[in-house]
Amino acid sequence: MQKLLFMFTVACASSVGAQINFWTLQDCIDTALHKNIDYSIAQQNYSITNEDLLASKMSRSPDLRFSGGQFIQAGRSIDRFTNQFVIQTIASNNFQLQSNSVLYAGGQVKYQIKAAKLNTEASKKDLLFTQQNLSFNVTNAYLQAVQASEQKIISQQNLANTTQQLERIKKLFTAGAASEGDLISLEAQKANEEALLVNSMTAESAALTSLKLLLRLPGDYIFALKSLNLGTITPSKYPLSLQELYDTALMQRPNIMAAELRLAATKAIQKSTQGSRLPTISASANLNTVYSDNAKEITGYSLTGSQVIGTVQGSGSIVEAPTFKASTRTIGPGQQLQNNFGGSVGLNLSVPIYNKRQIKTSINKAKINTELNRLNLEKSKQNLYNEIATAYVNFTNSYSRFNANQRAFDLQKRNIALNQKRFEAGQISEFDFQIAKNTYQLASQNYIVAKYNYVFNQLVLDYYAGLELSL
Repeated sequence: MQKLLFMFTVACASSVGAQINFWTLQDCIDTALHKNIDYSIAQQNYSITNEDLLASKMSRSPDLRFSGGQFIQAGRSIDRFTNQFVIQTIASNNFQLQSNSVLYAGGQVKYQIKAAKLNTEASKKDLLFTQQNLSFNVTNAYLQAVQASEQKIISQQNLANTTQQLERIKKLFTAGAASEGDLISLEAQKANEEALLVNSMTAESAALTSLKLLLRLPGDYIFALKSLNLGTITPSKYPLSLQELYDTALMQRPNIMAAELRLAATKAIQKSTQGSRLPTISASANLNTVYSDNAKEITGYSLTGSQVIGTVQGSGSIVEAPTFKASTRTIGPGQQLQNNFGGSVGLNLSVPIYNKRQIKTSINKAKINTELNRLNLEKSKQNLYNEIATAYVNFTNSYSRFNANQRAFDLQKRNIALNQKRFEAGQISEFDFQIAKNTYQLASQNYIVAKYNYVFNQLVLDYYAGLELSL
């Protein structure tokens, strides 16, 4: 099939004399992918699964947490800084740096990472499927618009020819060389072709509107087909059989591959939940320190007097001792944090014994999800076969119709050329010529419909075969 060398223009209706932009089919596909909401959603879903994959991989690494807090204790307590019972309010600031790492968890982390990888690949296939589906829909709408445009051009040509003939008959009727019946017949023919032109223009407008909606362009944009040329089409049977086409699609369709990946992901999740029955071993480490205004240090002493401490045995002399007052200050933050610095390391073993059926429920749900994804995969395969079988029958029928209508059009084309000469030579009447003309126009319209129907149905099979869409 030769490539379709047609383009259309987009212009803003409210801007008179605006610059004309020429759009190719690829331009339409690129615009649709840029603006389509479903494609944007698929992109975001792919980004989410990527984030889940990164998070699952990092779950193997130790975590690191810093915490700090201010605490106020009132009442009788032991002052940790003087080791004495006191009745006062003690304020302190505690700081901790903690880390924990899971060493063994029954394979849960391993299978969670595997499931995250599979789900990421599935989302990537979803994105590709959305892209292919959108490209196919745009190509279909583009083809329908071209077909409507070609039918409109033929209607315009037919109306122009009939108008020219009507002017000729009017002159002959005025000169008495044509009957009133010939004149009325042509006027009726012109009215009929004007109606057909309106119908074809309406069909073109509807097709262009459908294409515009897919591209999500503003309503004041106007599409105009610049040119179209499918070239010479030689109808042929599809090179693949129905079963071969289905087998090819089964290996290449992104939605089938996505369903297979999700089934594998749920199987990995199932193994991960089964690992939750096994013990968990983890290692932990902790660094901590504390600061308080109550932590004092002595800076000096001053004599404040004396006090009796006893008497001398025998003489009864009083013994006195001097009394001193200590001068203190709060130990600086840096020294306190250093003096109070400590840490710990340890291994933790956690053995699940009874958890209110939570583990069993998780395992059963994982099994159910696996079965659901298996059924979804089978359903996707069945739907794919149904779609391909329908498309294959449609192509076979369109192939037969195109062959028949092409032969009819070629014969009617030769017939109208012959009748044109006979009419101009006066060998047949106006009525007979109009019958031949109407038959030719019908064959022409049928040929256009059959041609584009054949091209479209072949495009559908190419789509399922995983071939690049091109016109």
